[in-house]
Amino acid sequence: MNKKDSIYHHLFDLLFQNVQDGIAVINSQGKIEKCNHRLETITGLFEKEIIGLSIEELMPGLKMNDHEFVQYQIPSMKKEVVVRKKGMMEGNNQLEILLVSETTIDIKLTHEYKEIKWLNEMYETVLNSIDEGIHFADENGYVRFINPAQEKLDGYQSEDIIGKHWTDIYDLTEGSSLVLKALHDGKPILDRFQNYVTRNGKYVSIVASAVPLYFEGRIIGAAAITKDFIKFKEIADKILQIGLSKQEQSKSNYSKKNHYFTFDDILGESAQILESIKLGRTAAQSESPVFLFGETGTGKEMFAQSIHMASKRTKGPFLAINCAAIPENLLEGILFGTTKGVFTGAIDRKGLFEQANGGTLFLDEINSMSLTLQSKLLRVLQEKKIMRLGGNQETSVDVRIISSCNIEPIEAVEKGQLRSDLFYRLAVIYLPIPPLRDRLDDLDLLIGFFIQSYNHLMNKNVKGVHPQVLHMFRTYQWPGNIRQLKHCLESAMNLISFDETFIRFEHIPQYLRNSFKMNSETKMDIANETIHTNILGEIKREEKENIIDALKRNNGNVAKAAEDLGMSRQRLHYRLKKYNLK
Repeated sequence: MNKKDSIYHHLFDLLFQNVQDGIAVINSQGKIEKCNHRLETITGLFEKEIIGLSIEELMPGLKMNDHEFVQYQIPSMKKEVVVRKKGMMEGNNQLEILLVSETTIDIKLTHEYKEIKWLNEMYETVLNSIDEGIHFADENGYVRFINPAQEKLDGYQSEDIIGKHWTDIYDLTEGSSLVLKALHDGKPILDRFQNYVTRNGKYVSIVASAVPLYFEGRIIGAAAITKDFIKFKEIADKILQIGLSKQEQSKSNYSKKNHYFTFDDILGESAQILESIKLGRTAAQSESPVFLFGETGTGKEMFAQSIHMASKRTKGPFLAINCAAIPENLLEGILFGTTKGVFTGAIDRKGLFEQANGGTLFLDEINSMSLTLQSKLLRVLQEKKIMRLGGNQETSVDVRIISSCNIEPIEAVEKGQLRSDLFYRLAVIYLPIPPLRDRLDDLDLLIGFFIQSYNHLMNKNVKGVHPQVLHMFRTYQWPGNIRQLKHCLESAMNLISFDETFIRFEHIPQYLRNSFKMNSETKMDIANETIHTNILGEIKREEKENIIDALKRNNGNVAKAAEDLGMSRQRLHYRLKKYNLK
């Protein structure tokens, strides 16, 4: 032992022997191998009598867990003590440290500590378990807590945002943020509908309440309680559909059928999307499983519905479920059904496989399903039979499966998110859907369609987007794809005044504006874009004239005019509205 180690050893021994607590070091065999003088005084035993004893031999009847305070009476001395135990590692050896105190104040503190610890654990468990999103800001607007539901809603991890200012996390201002307004005014804001975009580009639609937090009459922060409005609406729609009686279902078949998308509803003229549509139409003629691969927001469910509507199962049900949105412990019962009493509150209920019998079941983001449940799904696909949770009888089902993944399926297999044998079974027909950045030729068509839709909805008269904005759209990567484009235009349409006819830079969400920096090269590109826009104007005028001529030749018959022009009826209807032709 060198001089430095000797000093540390001496210092440790000095502290060990002079602290107020009695200390015993228990080795991996459960025997005391070292103790201090204070423990001798408290127990009335000499060190040589203590060494080699177990805790049970030293303190008969003592029961405790690590880090827990326990009140104990030493039988031989009729003395009340407080005992604590902590675990520690010394190299590869597991040791336990027993701390014994006869300070009466510690007994009171023990009970208070246990009560506070229990309350903290209870509150944390509740906050982390509920479906509502919860996040707190301190009095200066800095994020101090976020629960898992809010993390999932925003697409953040707590370590990414704790300690950052509210406006650095969300595309909100001091005036538009409910939390910051509650902090400023000191008054609760209840059940407000709000849209915002996170700094990572995720669009969020919520119903939220913001409540100021006070301590001893002083405001110390504010809490936001949020509910995913998009998810809430989807669940409500599903409940309404499932809750229909057979009689109501038969009456509503026509309206339900019209609600589903078809291939004619998929907008796009680029080679990439047309290839996907062609493959989708081919898949519709088969009964084999279809696996869709596309990033979030590319329209996977639209393709799934279109395949169903073009198939011979079009008169059967179409049901869809997002596997990532349902807790693992509920998903199995939702898919396969439940029997009464299998768990508290369970009733005899058909699962989605039984409900979709004779039709199509779309399993979105199947890579989020647990591997255990994936193995059960594989067996159902092979045997075409299901067994409800808690049941003992198998039921035959005739269901076509369409599934999807939002990352490369081979990557999902390599990461252990997707069973390879299940993937090969599901991907008999593999249909990739291109991201928006790979089909930018469709931007004009998509922008025009969304603007026209929001014009009708909001009673506005917007003609299009300014060349500066169009250039920005063409250079942006669109991580949220068509859904993000739609939400971006919806946001702009909300901000544009009724007397403006073109969406400008200032109408675009701030997170997009921040990603687009103007420079001399950009200005030159905008000039070129203006020339391009003028050329497009000439093309559109020529197209309008061709449509008018085709309608005249066919006496106003839209179907025949569409055939004459070599386009679908739906696409011709879109252009008629676009050019205000009646």
